[in-house]
Formats: sequence, structure tokens, C-alpha cells
Amino acid sequence: MYSRLELLAHSGVDLTLLLLSARSASFGFDQYVEDQPEVWARVRSWCSGQHRLELPAAVVRPRRSRGRHAVSLFRDPARELFPVANEDNGVTAEFRHIVRQVQPDLIWAENLVPAVLADRSRSGVPIIYGHHDWIWRVIGLNQGKRGRTWGFKITSRLLKGVEESLVRRVRACVTSSAHEAAQVRGLSSGLAAHFPLTYDPVALAGVEIEPCNTVPLNTTSSSARVVHLGGMKTVANRIGLERFVDVVQPSLSASDGTAELWVVGSLDGIPDTLVPKLRQTGITCTGFVPDLGSVLRPHDVQVVPWEHATGYRSRIPLLLNYAQVVVSTRAAVTGLPELSSGENCVLVEDLEEMGPAVLELLAAEPRRRKLGCAARATSLEHFTREAVQPRFDRFLAELR
Repeated sequence: MYSRLELLAHSGVDLTLLLLSARSASFGFDQYVEDQPEVWARVRSWCSGQHRLELPAAVVRPRRSRGRHAVSLFRDPARELFPVANEDNGVTAEFRHIVRQVQPDLIWAENLVPAVLADRSRSGVPIIYGHHDWIWRVIGLNQGKRGRTWGFKITSRLLKGVEESLVRRVRACVTSSAHEAAQVRGLSSGLAAHFPLTYDPVALAGVEIEPCNTVPLNTTSSSARVVHLGGMKTVANRIGLERFVDVVQPSLSASDGTAELWVVGSLDGIPDTLVPKLRQTGITCTGFVPDLGSVLRPHDVQVVPWEHATGYRSRIPLLLNYAQVVVSTRAAVTGLPELSSGENCVLVEDLEEMGPAVLELLAAEPRRRKLGCAARATSLEHFTREAVQPRFDRFLAELR
């Protein structure tokens, strides 16, 4: 959200920010504002106006029989699946009131719930949908095969229909995945654009980008670490790490013992089955780290063990920024055409191939240095605001 807001702020538009606030699902937003006042001040400086719309803590649902509920679910699934956006909760009326005050030319709705609210408010203003992922698919992967009851399958199918119908109705859809942008184009005649997530370049002491062979040896250790970055509240991180520990870690542990695994990120939300697996020798869990530069050393091996073509649109550009040597399944980077195996990363078909690929890199320091430098160069070329801005401005011009 920050990345797209920053692009909009630098595109010359007059920007008003509307925050939808649900205290029961804020993910610590208020605490973040308190802890990061300089970031929040920067965001506010980009906006000529700011509004906050409190969503009701308890959604009002009419009392109906199961039969009537089922009929309503199939007749208007968005109403049942997103009751916060229904007229009887007063949120849509307040939303329309704010829109009348601001009188925008376009509404940019980030993520699914704001987009559904903007769509159902019928304000008459064209909508740009800031697409984050196919939520129906993420929920299905999180549920696992055992949890996919008939009721869940029906709800998931209806949610898929709501998302696809929304994509067809909006004026444009913006995604951070080239793969999903292609899927959106197959569903809609509207504009679909792919803009990768952007980051400010971090300072890496002693690391030169060109030529790579000038990187001082003291910027990396000959016994590089294997690192998995990401908090456990994210589905891809949670499932991917457990799969890595089950499938790949045994081969690393059976090596000469130099392959340390560092798990960096909050463990809140970690599944019970993963806790004992992370207690084995050779695994270090850091918890949440505010300054990633303190733990992400240039040219360490970063594993991305997610086996599905969804997610990971934000983490991999961040890893490239820190000159990490990314070892990923091909599926996980489907949406990032900037990655090329052997040039700025190492891609494998499945987790069975990941163990040998990691061990080979650990034994080849010059190759790690070369890939880490190429990763950093790719970050600067493709994943900064300055790199993406011209294409983003052309997209807005096409909308106008």
C-alpha cells in the first residue's frame, strides 16, 4: 500500500487518503503510527486531505432462516460475504458522503474489502482496484485439503465469483504480479497493469555493484548463512517454512554442519506442528527484527520454499535490495519476470532440488558474491520508486 501511495504522490495528482479502520483487525496500525512517526508524517505530507472511516465492531445481519440465507448467498454473494459493505450498516452511506465532499475523479481502492465497499457504494466514480492476491485462493491454500468441507468449497467458489466480477466492473486493476495481471486481462476488457513493489535502496557497507569482483571479502563470510525471512502470520511464510524444515533441512543438517538456518521474523501465528521442528540444532530464530540490516548480510542464501504461483510479491524485491542470494521455487516467482535463474537468483522446480542447490552455493563463495551483486543491481534497476515511476505515470495518462 505504501509503495503505491508513494507512486501516486509523485505522479502529480491531488491525493486524499481515506483509511478504513477496524480495531479488531488493524494488524497494529495505530501502534505502527506511534512507533514510526516519521513514516506517517511522510504519508500525510503526500495527501491534501485525510479521512478515517470506522467500521462497525459487530456487523448487523438480518435474522433469517438457513434457507433464506442460502438463497441470498447465491443471489448476492457479495452482500453475504462482505456484510460491512451493505447499506444497513451505514458504512456505504458514510463512504458516499466522503466521496461527495472530496469529489474525486478516480477512487483507488487498495485490497479487496475497500474495493468491494467502493463498488457497492455506487458513487458513480470510476474505481482502480489495487489487487493484492486472489483471496479465495490464499484462503484455500491456508485451509489445506483436510479442511475443505463442502461448505468451505461452496463459499470459496462464491468468493472467487465476487473477486472476478469485481475485476470486470472496475475501470482498471493494478497488481504487483505479472502473472496475475495476465489473469486479470483474461477476465476483463478494462486496463490491467503490473507494477512491482518498490523500496528505497538500503545502505550496504563495502558492497560495490559494478564490477562484482571488486566486492571486499570481509563483507561476507565463507560460511554463509541460510536464511528464511518472513513472519508466521503470512500464509506463504508459515506453510513454506514448515515444508522447508521437513523436506530440505535434513539434507542441510546431514552436511558438514556449517549450514546454519536463520529464521527471521515474528513467530506470532506459528502452527503448533512447526514449533518443535524449529528447536532442532542448527536453527536460530531471531523473532521480529526492526532493522533487517542487522541480520541480512550481503550474499547470504535466502530460501523461498513456497510451492504455489501466488504470494511473495513484496518479500523478494526486499531480499534483492539486501544483496541476498535468493534460492526459490519457480512457482513462487511466477509474477516477477525480472528474476532469471543463474543471473540474479537460483530457481528450482521443487523442494527436492532446493537442498542440493543450497549446498552448492554454500561451497562456492565467488558465485554467491556474483549472484548477490546481480540481485542488488536488479533491485536498483527494477524495484525502486524512481525506476517504476515513468511507467506508472504512463498508466495514469492512459486512464485519463
